[in-house]
Amino acid sequence: MTHNNDVVPIPVSVDVLIVGAGLSGIGTACYLTRERPQDDFLILEARAESGGTWDKFRYPGIRSDSDLFTFGYEFRPWSRSNAIAAGGLIRSYIRDTAAEYGIDEHIVYNTKVLAADWDSESARWTITAERAGQTITVTARWFVSASGYYDHDRGHSPSFPGQDDFAGTIVHPQDWPEDLDYADKRVVVIGSGATAVTLVPALAGYSADTGAKASAGDDAAAAGATGPSGASAADSAASGVRAGAAAHVTMLQRSPTFVLPTMTEDPADVRLQRWLPAPLAARATRYRHIVTQRMVWRNAQDHPDEMRAYIRAANAEALPADYPIDEHFSPSYNPWEQRLCFVPGADMFQAISAGAADVVTDTIDTFVPDSIRLSSGRVLPADIIITATGLELIQFGGIRMSVDGRAVDLPATVAYRGCMLSGVPNFLFAMGYLNNSWTLKLGPLCRYWLRLLAAMDERGADVAVPDAPAAGTELTPMNTFAAGYVQRAQDTMPRAGLEFPWTVPEDYTDDRRILRGDPTAEPHLHLGPARVRARRARAAAD
Repeated sequence: MTHNNDVVPIPVSVDVLIVGAGLSGIGTACYLTRERPQDDFLILEARAESGGTWDKFRYPGIRSDSDLFTFGYEFRPWSRSNAIAAGGLIRSYIRDTAAEYGIDEHIVYNTKVLAADWDSESARWTITAERAGQTITVTARWFVSASGYYDHDRGHSPSFPGQDDFAGTIVHPQDWPEDLDYADKRVVVIGSGATAVTLVPALAGYSADTGAKASAGDDAAAAGATGPSGASAADSAASGVRAGAAAHVTMLQRSPTFVLPTMTEDPADVRLQRWLPAPLAARATRYRHIVTQRMVWRNAQDHPDEMRAYIRAANAEALPADYPIDEHFSPSYNPWEQRLCFVPGADMFQAISAGAADVVTDTIDTFVPDSIRLSSGRVLPADIIITATGLELIQFGGIRMSVDGRAVDLPATVAYRGCMLSGVPNFLFAMGYLNNSWTLKLGPLCRYWLRLLAAMDERGADVAVPDAPAAGTELTPMNTFAAGYVQRAQDTMPRAGLEFPWTVPEDYTDDRRILRGDPTAEPHLHLGPARVRARRARAAAD
Protein backbone atom coordinates (compact mmCIF):
# COMPACT_ATOMS: atom_id res chain seq x y z
CA MET A 1 0.00 0.00 0.00
CA THR A 2 1.29 3.43 -0.92
CA HIS A 3 -0.04 6.87 -0.23
CA ASN A 4 0.13 10.06 -2.21
CA ASN A 5 0.30 12.93 0.24
CA ASP A 6 -0.56 15.32 -2.58
CA VAL A 7 -4.11 14.00 -2.26
CA VAL A 8 -4.24 15.38 1.29
CA PRO A 9 -3.44 19.09 1.22
CA ILE A 10 -1.97 20.34 4.47
CA PRO A 11 -4.30 23.03 5.79
CA VAL A 12 -3.06 26.09 7.64
CA SER A 13 -5.64 25.68 10.38
CA VAL A 14 -8.00 22.96 11.64
CA ASP A 15 -10.34 22.43 14.56
CA VAL A 16 -8.57 19.27 15.71
CA LEU A 17 -5.07 18.01 15.01
CA ILE A 18 -4.40 14.35 15.90
CA VAL A 19 -0.90 12.90 16.11
CA GLY A 20 -0.72 9.24 15.10
CA ALA A 21 -2.61 7.13 12.53
CA GLY A 22 -2.65 3.97 14.60
CA LEU A 23 -5.44 2.28 16.49
CA SER A 24 -6.08 5.24 18.83
CA GLY A 25 -5.67 8.02 16.27
CA ILE A 26 -7.96 6.52 13.67
CA GLY A 27 -10.46 5.52 16.37
CA THR A 28 -10.52 9.06 17.79
CA ALA A 29 -11.03 10.49 14.31
CA CYS A 30 -13.91 8.09 13.70
CA TYR A 31 -15.68 9.17 16.89
CA LEU A 32 -15.18 12.80 15.91
CA THR A 33 -16.45 12.47 12.36
CA ARG A 34 -19.42 10.35 13.46
CA GLU A 35 -20.60 12.84 16.08
CA ARG A 36 -19.24 16.19 14.85
CA PRO A 37 -18.97 16.16 11.06
CA GLN A 38 -18.81 19.96 11.14
CA ASP A 39 -15.32 19.88 12.72
CA ASP A 40 -12.38 19.72 10.36
CA PHE A 41 -9.42 17.62 11.50
CA LEU A 42 -6.02 16.44 10.38
CA ILE A 43 -3.94 13.42 11.34
CA LEU A 44 -0.16 13.69 11.12
CA GLU A 45 1.65 10.35 10.95
CA ALA A 46 5.43 9.98 11.12
CA ARG A 47 5.42 6.65 9.31
CA ALA A 48 4.68 5.98 5.64
CA GLU A 49 1.66 3.81 6.47
CA SER A 50 -1.21 3.74 8.91
CA GLY A 51 -1.56 1.08 11.59
CA GLY A 52 0.87 2.32 14.24
CA THR A 53 2.21 -0.58 16.26
CA TRP A 54 0.63 -3.07 13.87
CA ASP A 55 2.53 -1.59 10.95
CA LYS A 56 5.78 -1.11 12.87
CA PHE A 57 6.08 -4.62 14.31
CA ARG A 58 6.65 -7.27 11.63
CA TYR A 59 8.40 -10.06 13.50
CA PRO A 60 7.26 -13.67 12.93
CA GLY A 61 4.03 -14.62 14.66
CA ILE A 62 3.13 -11.04 15.64
CA ARG A 63 -0.37 -11.11 17.13
CA SER A 64 -2.54 -9.38 19.68
CA ASP A 65 -2.08 -10.09 23.36
CA SER A 66 -5.67 -9.05 24.08
CA ASP A 67 -8.92 -10.39 22.67
CA LEU A 68 -10.08 -8.59 19.54
CA PHE A 69 -13.70 -8.41 20.66
CA THR A 70 -12.65 -5.74 23.16
CA PHE A 71 -9.49 -4.62 21.34
CA GLY A 72 -11.55 -3.71 18.27
CA TYR A 73 -13.69 -0.58 18.05
CA GLU A 74 -17.11 -0.72 19.68
CA PHE A 75 -18.64 1.06 16.66
CA ARG A 76 -17.13 -1.49 14.23
CA PRO A 77 -17.09 -4.85 16.02
CA TRP A 78 -14.57 -7.57 15.30
CA SER A 79 -16.55 -10.06 13.20
CA ARG A 80 -14.29 -13.09 13.19
CA SER A 81 -14.48 -16.07 15.50
CA ASN A 82 -10.91 -15.82 16.80
CA ALA A 83 -10.26 -13.70 19.88
CA ILE A 84 -6.49 -13.46 19.30
CA ALA A 85 -5.54 -12.25 15.82
CA ALA A 86 -2.42 -12.05 13.67
CA GLY A 87 -0.84 -8.64 13.29
CA GLY A 88 -1.65 -8.46 9.58
CA LEU A 89 -5.35 -8.93 10.27
CA ILE A 90 -5.31 -6.16 12.86
CA ARG A 91 -3.49 -3.87 10.44
CA SER A 92 -6.12 -4.59 7.78
CA TYR A 93 -8.92 -3.99 10.30
CA ILE A 94 -7.52 -0.56 11.21
CA ARG A 95 -7.08 0.46 7.58
CA ASP A 96 -10.50 -0.84 6.56
CA THR A 97 -12.05 1.19 9.36
CA ALA A 98 -10.23 4.32 8.22
CA ALA A 99 -11.43 3.78 4.65
CA GLU A 100 -15.02 3.11 5.70
CA TYR A 101 -15.25 6.37 7.67
CA GLY A 102 -13.28 8.50 5.21
CA ILE A 103 -10.40 9.04 7.62
CA ASP A 104 -7.80 8.32 4.92
CA GLU A 105 -8.61 11.66 3.33
CA HIS A 106 -7.37 13.45 6.46
CA ILE A 107 -4.03 11.66 7.03
CA VAL A 108 -0.68 13.16 6.05
CA TYR A 109 2.14 10.57 6.19
CA ASN A 110 5.90 10.85 6.64
CA THR A 111 5.35 13.89 8.85
CA LYS A 112 6.93 13.93 12.29
CA VAL A 113 5.52 16.36 14.85
CA LEU A 114 8.28 18.09 16.78
CA ALA A 115 6.57 20.72 18.92
CA ALA A 116 3.17 22.03 19.98
CA ASP A 117 2.84 25.53 21.40
CA TRP A 118 -0.33 26.93 22.97
CA ASP A 119 -1.09 30.63 22.72
CA SER A 120 -3.74 31.96 25.11
CA GLU A 121 -4.27 35.18 23.12
CA SER A 122 -5.44 33.30 20.02
CA ALA A 123 -6.65 30.25 21.98
CA ARG A 124 -4.95 27.93 19.51
CA TRP A 125 -2.13 25.46 19.28
CA THR A 126 0.65 25.89 16.75
CA ILE A 127 1.99 22.48 15.77
CA THR A 128 5.42 22.31 14.16
CA ALA A 129 6.34 19.25 12.11
CA GLU A 130 9.02 18.07 9.73
CA ARG A 131 8.24 16.54 6.35
CA ALA A 132 10.77 15.73 3.63
CA GLY A 133 13.30 18.01 5.27
CA GLN A 134 10.86 20.91 5.34
CA THR A 135 9.27 22.51 8.40
CA ILE A 136 5.49 22.89 8.33
CA THR A 137 3.13 24.49 10.85
CA VAL A 138 -0.57 24.00 11.46
CA THR A 139 -2.75 25.73 14.03
CA ALA A 140 -5.58 23.94 15.79
CA ARG A 141 -8.20 24.50 18.45
CA TRP A 142 -7.49 21.07 19.95
CA PHE A 143 -4.31 19.04 20.03
CA VAL A 144 -4.78 15.27 20.45
CA SER A 145 -1.94 12.88 21.20
CA ALA A 146 -2.72 9.38 19.92
CA SER A 147 0.85 8.26 19.40
CA GLY A 148 0.87 5.48 21.98
CA TYR A 149 3.37 5.18 24.77
CA TYR A 150 6.56 3.68 23.36
CA ASP A 151 9.43 4.98 21.26
CA HIS A 152 9.07 3.84 17.64
CA ASP A 153 12.67 4.75 16.89
CA ARG A 154 14.34 2.42 19.38
CA GLY A 155 13.53 -0.52 21.58
CA HIS A 156 15.08 -1.28 24.95
CA SER A 157 18.43 -2.90 24.14
CA PRO A 158 20.69 -3.40 27.16
CA SER A 159 24.38 -3.88 26.49
CA PHE A 160 25.54 -7.46 27.08
CA PRO A 161 29.14 -8.40 27.90
CA GLY A 162 30.98 -9.65 24.84
CA GLN A 163 28.20 -8.87 22.37
CA ASP A 164 30.70 -7.38 19.91
CA ASP A 165 32.46 -10.75 19.86
CA PHE A 166 29.35 -12.62 18.72
CA ALA A 167 29.84 -13.79 15.14
CA GLY A 168 26.16 -14.34 14.37
CA THR A 169 23.21 -11.96 13.98
CA ILE A 170 21.68 -9.92 16.81
CA VAL A 171 18.16 -8.61 16.20
CA HIS A 172 15.69 -6.55 18.22
CA PRO A 173 12.07 -7.50 17.33
CA GLN A 174 11.10 -3.84 16.92
CA ASP A 175 13.41 -3.64 13.88
CA TRP A 176 12.99 -7.09 12.37
CA PRO A 177 14.90 -7.46 9.06
CA GLU A 178 12.62 -8.63 6.24
CA ASP A 179 15.38 -10.85 4.85
CA LEU A 180 16.41 -12.57 8.08
CA ASP A 181 16.74 -16.29 7.34
CA TYR A 182 16.37 -18.31 10.52
CA ALA A 183 15.61 -21.64 8.81
CA ASP A 184 17.63 -24.47 10.39
CA LYS A 185 19.45 -21.95 12.61
CA ARG A 186 19.98 -22.12 16.36
CA VAL A 187 18.06 -19.18 17.82
CA VAL A 188 18.16 -17.75 21.33
CA VAL A 189 15.40 -15.33 22.30
CA ILE A 190 16.37 -13.20 25.31
CA GLY A 191 13.28 -12.15 27.22
CA SER A 192 10.10 -13.55 28.72
CA GLY A 193 7.33 -11.08 27.84
CA ALA A 194 4.60 -11.15 25.23
CA THR A 195 7.04 -10.67 22.34
CA ALA A 196 9.22 -13.57 23.43
CA VAL A 197 6.36 -16.02 23.98
CA THR A 198 5.02 -15.07 20.53
CA LEU A 199 8.37 -15.42 18.77
CA VAL A 200 9.36 -18.78 20.26
CA PRO A 201 6.54 -20.89 18.74
CA ALA A 202 6.58 -18.92 15.49
CA LEU A 203 10.31 -19.48 14.94
CA ALA A 204 9.97 -23.12 15.96
CA GLY A 205 7.13 -23.70 13.48
CA TYR A 206 4.36 -24.21 16.02
CA SER A 207 2.53 -20.88 16.02
CA ALA A 208 -1.25 -21.20 16.42
CA ASP A 209 -3.51 -20.04 13.60
CA THR A 210 -4.72 -16.58 14.57
CA GLY A 211 -6.46 -15.82 11.31
CA ALA A 212 -9.66 -17.81 11.83
CA LYS A 213 -12.45 -17.34 9.29
CA ALA A 214 -10.45 -15.02 7.08
CA SER A 215 -12.37 -13.59 4.15
CA ALA A 216 -11.12 -14.21 0.62
CA GLY A 217 -10.20 -10.57 0.15
CA ASP A 218 -7.75 -10.44 3.01
CA ASP A 219 -4.08 -9.76 2.42
CA ALA A 220 -2.30 -13.13 2.40
CA ALA A 221 0.18 -11.85 4.96
CA ALA A 222 -2.68 -11.20 7.38
CA ALA A 223 -3.22 -14.89 7.99
CA GLY A 224 0.03 -15.16 9.92
CA ALA A 225 3.73 -14.38 9.79
CA THR A 226 5.76 -16.36 7.30
CA GLY A 227 9.23 -17.78 7.49
CA PRO A 228 11.86 -17.41 4.79
CA SER A 229 10.37 -20.33 2.88
CA GLY A 230 7.09 -18.46 2.45
CA ALA A 231 5.11 -21.10 4.38
CA SER A 232 3.27 -19.82 7.40
CA ALA A 233 4.32 -21.23 10.74
CA ALA A 234 0.72 -22.25 11.42
CA ASP A 235 0.46 -24.17 8.13
CA SER A 236 3.80 -25.87 8.75
CA ALA A 237 2.77 -27.02 12.21
CA ALA A 238 -0.65 -28.17 11.01
CA SER A 239 0.88 -30.26 8.25
CA GLY A 240 3.49 -31.76 10.56
CA VAL A 241 6.30 -30.27 8.45
CA ARG A 242 8.21 -27.42 10.07
CA ALA A 243 9.22 -25.85 6.77
CA GLY A 244 11.37 -22.78 7.24
CA ALA A 245 11.54 -23.25 11.00
CA ALA A 246 14.62 -22.79 13.13
CA ALA A 247 16.64 -25.85 14.07
CA HIS A 248 15.99 -25.07 17.72
CA VAL A 249 14.72 -22.09 19.71
CA THR A 250 15.68 -21.28 23.30
CA MET A 251 13.91 -18.66 25.36
CA LEU A 252 16.48 -17.32 27.81
CA GLN A 253 14.86 -15.49 30.70
CA ARG A 254 16.31 -13.86 33.76
CA SER A 255 13.09 -14.57 35.68
CA PRO A 256 9.77 -16.25 34.81
CA THR A 257 6.56 -14.67 33.54
CA PHE A 258 3.01 -15.93 33.96
CA VAL A 259 2.03 -17.63 30.69
CA LEU A 260 -1.51 -18.89 30.21
CA PRO A 261 -2.62 -21.13 27.32
CA THR A 262 -5.94 -20.15 25.75
CA MET A 263 -8.21 -21.43 23.00
CA THR A 264 -7.80 -20.01 19.49
CA GLU A 265 -11.61 -19.94 19.30
CA ASP A 266 -13.95 -19.89 22.28
CA PRO A 267 -16.95 -22.21 21.68
CA ALA A 268 -19.19 -19.74 23.52
CA ASP A 269 -18.22 -16.99 21.07
CA VAL A 270 -18.82 -19.30 18.12
CA ARG A 271 -22.28 -20.20 19.45
CA LEU A 272 -23.22 -16.55 19.95
CA GLN A 273 -22.18 -15.73 16.40
CA ARG A 274 -24.09 -18.73 15.06
CA TRP A 275 -27.34 -18.21 17.00
CA LEU A 276 -27.74 -14.43 17.09
CA PRO A 277 -28.03 -11.80 14.35
CA ALA A 278 -24.61 -10.32 13.59
CA PRO A 279 -25.07 -6.92 15.34
CA LEU A 280 -26.51 -8.52 18.48
CA ALA A 281 -23.86 -11.27 18.46
CA ALA A 282 -21.11 -8.66 18.25
CA ARG A 283 -22.47 -6.71 21.23
CA ALA A 284 -23.04 -9.87 23.27
CA THR A 285 -19.57 -11.24 22.53
CA ARG A 286 -17.91 -7.92 23.37
CA TYR A 287 -19.85 -7.62 26.63
CA ARG A 288 -19.00 -11.21 27.56
CA HIS A 289 -15.28 -10.56 27.10
CA ILE A 290 -15.41 -7.28 29.03
CA VAL A 291 -17.01 -9.07 31.97
CA THR A 292 -14.57 -12.00 31.73
CA GLN A 293 -11.54 -9.72 31.61
CA ARG A 294 -12.71 -7.82 34.66
CA MET A 295 -13.43 -11.03 36.58
CA VAL A 296 -9.95 -12.36 35.84
CA TRP A 297 -8.34 -9.05 36.84
CA ARG A 298 -10.36 -8.73 40.06
CA ASN A 299 -9.77 -12.35 40.99
CA ALA A 300 -6.02 -11.86 40.49
CA GLN A 301 -6.12 -8.84 42.81
CA ASP A 302 -8.32 -10.41 45.47
CA HIS A 303 -7.18 -14.04 45.33
CA PRO A 304 -3.65 -14.10 43.89
CA ASP A 305 -2.80 -17.55 45.27
CA GLU A 306 -5.87 -19.09 43.64
CA MET A 307 -5.03 -17.44 40.32
CA ARG A 308 -1.42 -18.63 40.59
CA ALA A 309 -2.61 -22.18 41.21
CA TYR A 310 -5.00 -21.98 38.25
CA ILE A 311 -2.26 -20.83 35.89
CA ARG A 312 0.12 -23.49 37.17
CA ALA A 313 -2.47 -26.21 36.59
CA ALA A 314 -3.01 -24.98 33.03
CA ASN A 315 0.76 -25.05 32.44
CA ALA A 316 1.02 -28.57 33.88
CA GLU A 317 -1.74 -29.80 31.58
CA ALA A 318 0.03 -28.39 28.50
CA LEU A 319 3.58 -29.55 29.33
CA PRO A 320 5.26 -32.95 29.80
CA ALA A 321 4.68 -34.59 33.18
CA ASP A 322 8.24 -34.08 34.43
CA TYR A 323 8.63 -30.49 33.20
CA PRO A 324 10.11 -28.10 35.85
CA ILE A 325 7.19 -25.66 35.88
CA ASP A 326 8.16 -23.92 39.10
CA GLU A 327 11.61 -23.11 37.73
CA HIS A 328 10.48 -21.62 34.42
CA PHE A 329 6.86 -20.49 34.85
CA SER A 330 6.42 -19.47 38.48
CA PRO A 331 7.22 -15.73 38.90
CA SER A 332 8.08 -14.12 42.21
CA TYR A 333 5.32 -11.53 41.72
CA ASN A 334 1.55 -12.12 41.75
CA PRO A 335 -0.58 -12.53 38.61
CA TRP A 336 -1.30 -9.25 36.84
CA GLU A 337 1.24 -7.24 38.81
CA GLN A 338 2.88 -7.45 35.41
CA ARG A 339 1.13 -8.27 32.17
CA LEU A 340 -0.13 -11.83 31.83
CA CYS A 341 1.01 -13.50 28.59
CA PHE A 342 -1.53 -15.54 26.63
CA VAL A 343 -0.59 -18.27 24.15
CA PRO A 344 -3.48 -19.30 21.87
CA GLY A 345 -3.68 -22.99 21.20
CA ALA A 346 -0.91 -23.50 23.78
CA ASP A 347 1.48 -23.14 20.83
CA MET A 348 4.53 -22.29 22.90
CA PHE A 349 3.92 -25.33 25.12
CA GLN A 350 3.49 -27.50 22.01
CA ALA A 351 6.90 -26.37 20.74
CA ILE A 352 8.48 -27.15 24.12
CA SER A 353 6.77 -30.54 24.35
CA ALA A 354 7.97 -31.45 20.88
CA GLY A 355 11.56 -30.54 21.71
CA ALA A 356 11.63 -27.77 19.11
CA ALA A 357 12.01 -25.13 21.82
CA ASP A 358 13.04 -24.90 25.44
CA VAL A 359 13.17 -22.37 28.26
CA VAL A 360 16.30 -21.57 30.26
CA THR A 361 16.11 -19.44 33.42
CA ASP A 362 19.54 -17.98 34.10
CA THR A 363 21.59 -14.81 33.74
CA ILE A 364 24.15 -13.98 31.05
CA ASP A 365 27.85 -14.10 31.81
CA THR A 366 29.04 -13.14 28.32
CA PHE A 367 28.46 -13.56 24.62
CA VAL A 368 31.14 -15.55 22.78
CA PRO A 369 31.51 -15.96 18.99
CA ASP A 370 29.06 -18.84 18.59
CA SER A 371 27.06 -18.93 21.80
CA ILE A 372 26.01 -17.34 25.09
CA ARG A 373 27.78 -18.40 28.28
CA LEU A 374 25.53 -18.23 31.32
CA SER A 375 26.35 -17.45 34.93
CA SER A 376 25.80 -21.11 35.80
CA GLY A 377 28.52 -22.10 33.32
CA ARG A 378 26.03 -23.53 30.82
CA VAL A 379 26.60 -22.59 27.17
CA LEU A 380 23.75 -21.92 24.71
CA PRO A 381 24.87 -22.35 21.07
CA ALA A 382 23.42 -19.65 18.83
CA ASP A 383 23.50 -18.50 15.23
CA ILE A 384 20.93 -15.76 15.86
CA ILE A 385 20.23 -13.89 19.10
CA ILE A 386 16.96 -11.99 19.42
CA THR A 387 16.86 -9.37 22.16
CA ALA A 388 13.16 -9.33 23.10
CA THR A 389 14.13 -7.16 26.02
CA GLY A 390 11.27 -4.70 25.92
CA LEU A 391 10.28 -1.20 24.92
CA GLU A 392 11.37 2.31 25.70
CA LEU A 393 8.50 4.49 26.82
CA ILE A 394 8.22 8.02 25.49
CA GLN A 395 5.51 10.39 26.63
CA PHE A 396 3.23 11.78 23.91
CA GLY A 397 5.63 10.90 21.11
CA GLY A 398 8.42 13.01 22.59
CA ILE A 399 6.74 16.17 21.30
CA ARG A 400 7.93 19.37 22.99
CA MET A 401 4.92 21.18 24.41
CA SER A 402 4.70 24.70 25.75
CA VAL A 403 1.96 26.99 27.07
CA ASP A 404 2.44 30.70 26.40
CA GLY A 405 6.14 30.21 25.87
CA ARG A 406 6.73 28.10 28.98
CA ALA A 407 7.78 24.49 28.43
CA VAL A 408 5.38 21.91 29.82
CA ASP A 409 7.20 19.88 32.48
CA LEU A 410 5.28 16.61 32.24
CA PRO A 411 6.19 15.24 35.70
CA ALA A 412 4.86 18.53 37.15
CA THR A 413 1.45 18.01 35.52
CA VAL A 414 -1.35 15.81 36.85
CA ALA A 415 -3.59 13.66 34.66
CA TYR A 416 -7.21 14.81 34.73
CA ARG A 417 -9.79 12.03 34.25
CA GLY A 418 -7.02 10.03 32.60
CA CYS A 419 -7.21 12.02 29.35
CA MET A 420 -6.14 15.66 29.95
CA LEU A 421 -3.30 17.39 31.84
CA SER A 422 -3.51 20.06 34.52
CA GLY A 423 -2.56 23.49 33.23
CA VAL A 424 -2.52 22.40 29.57
CA PRO A 425 -5.48 23.83 27.61
CA ASN A 426 -7.38 22.01 24.88
CA PHE A 427 -5.17 18.94 25.03
CA LEU A 428 -6.42 15.36 24.95
CA PHE A 429 -4.37 12.18 25.11
CA ALA A 430 -5.70 8.78 24.11
CA MET A 431 -3.84 6.34 26.34
CA GLY A 432 -5.23 2.83 26.71
CA TYR A 433 -4.83 0.10 29.30
CA LEU A 434 -1.74 -1.94 30.05
CA ASN A 435 -3.62 -4.68 31.91
CA ASN A 436 -6.53 -4.90 29.50
CA SER A 437 -7.42 -4.32 25.86
CA TRP A 438 -5.78 -1.03 24.90
CA THR A 439 -8.75 0.22 22.85
CA LEU A 440 -11.37 -0.54 25.49
CA LYS A 441 -10.75 2.88 27.05
CA LEU A 442 -11.16 4.75 23.77
CA GLY A 443 -14.97 4.68 23.78
CA PRO A 444 -15.59 6.27 27.22
CA LEU A 445 -12.71 8.71 26.65
CA CYS A 446 -13.94 9.96 23.27
CA ARG A 447 -17.55 10.20 24.38
CA TYR A 448 -16.44 12.35 27.33
CA TRP A 449 -14.40 14.57 25.00
CA LEU A 450 -17.31 14.96 22.56
CA ARG A 451 -19.61 16.01 25.42
CA LEU A 452 -16.97 18.53 26.46
CA LEU A 453 -16.81 19.96 22.94
CA ALA A 454 -20.60 20.24 22.88
CA ALA A 455 -20.56 22.04 26.25
CA MET A 456 -17.94 24.46 24.95
CA ASP A 457 -20.13 25.20 21.92
CA GLU A 458 -23.13 25.85 24.14
CA ARG A 459 -21.16 28.29 26.28
CA GLY A 460 -19.29 29.87 23.41
CA ALA A 461 -16.02 28.90 25.07
CA ASP A 462 -12.67 28.58 23.37
CA VAL A 463 -10.64 27.06 26.18
CA ALA A 464 -10.97 24.01 28.42
CA VAL A 465 -8.21 23.60 30.99
CA PRO A 466 -8.01 21.56 34.19
CA ASP A 467 -6.63 23.20 37.32
CA ALA A 468 -3.88 21.51 39.26
CA PRO A 469 -5.07 19.60 42.34
CA ALA A 470 -4.95 21.30 45.70
CA ALA A 471 -1.62 21.58 47.45
CA GLY A 472 -0.94 18.54 49.60
CA THR A 473 -2.83 16.14 47.32
CA GLU A 474 -1.04 12.79 47.37
CA LEU A 475 0.35 12.01 43.93
CA THR A 476 1.90 8.98 42.23
CA PRO A 477 3.25 8.34 38.72
CA MET A 478 0.45 8.12 36.16
CA ASN A 479 1.10 4.42 35.72
CA THR A 480 2.49 2.22 38.48
CA PHE A 481 2.43 -1.06 36.54
CA ALA A 482 5.34 -3.23 37.72
CA ALA A 483 6.67 -4.02 34.23
CA GLY A 484 10.26 -2.96 33.67
CA TYR A 485 9.54 -0.69 30.71
CA VAL A 486 7.03 1.26 32.83
CA GLN A 487 9.29 1.49 35.85
CA ARG A 488 12.18 2.80 33.73
CA ALA A 489 10.03 5.73 32.60
CA GLN A 490 8.53 6.78 35.94
CA ASP A 491 10.51 10.02 36.15
CA THR A 492 9.19 11.21 32.78
CA MET A 493 5.48 10.61 33.43
CA PRO A 494 2.76 13.01 34.47
CA ARG A 495 1.46 12.35 37.97
CA ALA A 496 -1.90 10.98 39.09
CA GLY A 497 -3.89 11.24 42.30
CA LEU A 498 -5.68 8.76 44.49
CA GLU A 499 -9.11 10.37 44.22
CA PHE A 500 -11.43 11.62 41.47
CA PRO A 501 -10.80 13.37 39.12
CA TRP A 502 -7.06 12.68 39.32
CA THR A 503 -7.11 8.88 39.26
CA VAL A 504 -6.01 6.96 36.17
CA PRO A 505 -7.83 3.63 36.50
CA GLU A 506 -6.69 0.41 34.90
CA ASP A 507 -10.30 -0.72 35.09
CA TYR A 508 -12.95 -0.24 32.41
CA THR A 509 -15.81 0.00 34.91
CA ASP A 510 -14.04 2.70 36.90
CA ASP A 511 -13.21 4.62 33.73
CA ARG A 512 -16.81 4.56 32.56
CA ARG A 513 -17.76 6.05 35.92
CA ILE A 514 -15.24 8.89 35.94
CA LEU A 515 -15.73 9.74 32.24
CA ARG A 516 -19.53 9.87 32.23
CA GLY A 517 -21.87 12.75 32.99
CA ASP A 518 -21.59 16.48 32.45
CA PRO A 519 -17.96 17.55 31.90
CA THR A 520 -18.73 21.04 33.20
CA ALA A 521 -20.06 19.87 36.56
CA GLU A 522 -16.59 19.23 37.99
CA PRO A 523 -15.01 22.39 39.51
CA HIS A 524 -11.42 21.59 38.51
CA LEU A 525 -12.20 22.00 34.79
CA HIS A 526 -12.58 25.58 33.57
CA LEU A 527 -14.10 26.66 30.27
CA GLY A 528 -12.72 29.95 29.06
CA PRO A 529 -14.52 32.92 27.43
CA ALA A 530 -14.97 33.29 23.69
CA ARG A 531 -12.06 35.67 23.22
CA VAL A 532 -11.40 34.62 19.66
CA ARG A 533 -15.00 34.99 18.49
CA ALA A 534 -15.29 38.43 20.06
CA ARG A 535 -12.06 39.55 18.48
CA ARG A 536 -13.12 38.23 15.08
CA ALA A 537 -16.45 40.02 15.38
CA ARG A 538 -14.69 43.29 16.14
CA ALA A 539 -12.31 42.78 13.22
CA ALA A 540 -15.22 42.07 10.87
CA ALA A 541 -17.03 45.22 12.06
CA ASP A 542 -13.92 47.32 11.50
